Amino acid sequence: MFETHESLPMFLRQSGLVAVLFGRTQNECTAFSIWNDMQSIEALSKSETYIATVKKLESSGMLKGNQTVETMEITGGYLPAAMTERPRETLM
Repeated sequence: MFETHESLPMFLRQSGLVAVLFGRTQNECTAFSIWNDMQSIEALSKSETYIATVKKLESSGMLKGNQTVETMEITGGYLPAAMTERPRETLM
C-alpha cells in the first residue's frame, strides 16, 4: 500500500513528527499526523521528500475529488508515553 511504502517513510524523516496514522474506507484515504509544533508542520510543506511523495501520489491516479489539509491545535486527549518513546524504525 502507498501509505506503508511511500508515506510512512516520508513522515518518519520529518523533524517534529510525534505520530502518524492512516485510515481507509472503500472510497477514501486519510492521514492523521501529530506534530511537536507549528514550525514542524510548516516545514513539512517545504520538505523535498514530502513534495516528491505528493507528486507520486498525484501521478498514481489515486487522488480523486477534493483533497483537504486541516490544521488544529490539540486541546486534550491521551497518548501513552510508550508510543512516543518507541524508536521510529520499529514502527515501520
